[in-house]
Amino acid sequence: MGGVKRSLAAAAAWIGACLALLVAAPPAHADAVDDAVTALRSEPVYVAPGVSQPKVDQAAVRSAIGSRPVRIAVLPAGTDPYATAVQIGQRLGGSVTVGVVSGRTFNAASNALCQGVASSTA
Repeated sequence: MGGVKRSLAAAAAWIGACLALLVAAPPAHADAVDDAVTALRSEPVYVAPGVSQPKVDQAAVRSAIGSRPVRIAVLPAGTDPYATAVQIGQRLGGSVTVGVVSGRTFNAASNALCQGVASSTA
């Protein structure tokens, strides 16, 4: 009987640990993209909360972009910059070029330029 109780206690502890990990898990990639799209509708530069590297001088980037249809998103490391740039650009619509920085990786996509041009020049 003691073995059954220990097994049930171990199973309950394991389930509790899994639930704690789910609750404490960072936001999903889709959330970062949603937040970026929302911000980039009104601002040319977005830095995701909690991203401290690389340091971005947002005022300098805004100044360099000016009124051009360019948007820059700085997202958590591990985000696929090209796929995310494509996704953000599609959701923003119109003619826009989107650059995404993820950790030390940068890539870009554009629905204003021929396919692959923004990425190959990034």
